[in-house]
Amino acid sequence: WGAIPMSRAHEEYLKRGIMAIVHWGPNTYTGQEWGFGNADPAIVQPTKLDPAQWVKVMKDGGIKSVVLVAKHHDGFCLWPSELNQDYSTAAIPGKFKKANVVRALSRACKKEGLAFGVYLSPWDRHQASYASDAYVEYFHAQWEDLLTNYGDICEIWLDGANGGDGYYGGACETRKIPKGYYRFDEVFGFVRRLISEGRQAYVV
Repeated sequence: WGAIPMSRAHEEYLKRGIMAIVHWGPNTYTGQEWGFGNADPAIVQPTKLDPAQWVKVMKDGGIKSVVLVAKHHDGFCLWPSELNQDYSTAAIPGKFKKANVVRALSRACKKEGLAFGVYLSPWDRHQASYASDAYVEYFHAQWEDLLTNYGDICEIWLDGANGGDGYYGGACETRKIPKGYYRFDEVFGFVRRLISEGRQAYVV
């Protein structure tokens, strides 16, 4: 078959070896694997929130990169996004209200020399607009926010989670989406443009 040429991004990916994924949010407190999208943000009440400590432990364990689940299928965002004030850290009460876990983890990774990546679930069981064009615009705007405001992103995660039952703003119903609904090609195009402009170094 011969040698297959690799991009810089893939070379860096292989060099990183072991990576970690951080998944924390309402599911931590409800015990659900996939939240339905209707959990009260008030249940997100950590006694301590120290992403810098997470990164130090990871580094000590030989981990070279971290991917944060910034939003899982329940739709809860681990940063106080202007696009989502009602179902994000902007909505949790107490001393951690508006905690920006994305920024804190990104900065900690930069300080300790770990690469930082982000997973943003395409499926969103909370948003009332899910399965409409308006939701896709929201999803793309979230990626723009993450990729332009949080430093170098080494890796983005996109998966095929799509449709099914959810809270959907109180509708509590099952929704279906057509093939190609998320328009991932536009997300990839945006990433390539950021790289060409020097606003991102490389992204796998």
